[in-house]
Amino acid sequence: MQAANRLQKALRTGSGLSFGAWQMLPGSNVARAIARSGFDWVVVDTEHGNIDGIAQERSQQIRELTPYVDGAMHEAVAAIAACAVSPIVRIAANEGWMVKRALDAGGNDFPITSLSALPNNVLIN
Repeated sequence: MQAANRLQKALRTGSGLSFGAWQMLPGSNVARAIARSGFDWVVVDTEHGNIDGIAQERSQQIRELTPYVDGAMHEAVAAIAACAVSPIVRIAANEGWMVKRALDAGGNDFPITSLSALPNNVLIN
């Protein structure tokens, strides 16, 4: 999936010009439709988007037992990468395990905007 990192390629070529979009609704079909629209990267927003990883049809009991399940994020990242577009995951909280899960899913970059120990708006890649 590293071959699909069009954002880093654009930044390394010197032009630095790339175009992207934000996915705030869950669904691999949504991710594929956005990725096929000619963008270089797509941000899967699990912080402010509706991509909490828990399918909407799951019961309240399952939600209480598993407070964070990231299946929707995994599906979106895979769909975006399959279209040779850079998947970028905006994690829901500043937790190391969330970054690890996004890396496991195949995310290329991770904007982190509210760390107290680092300057704001850091991009981990």
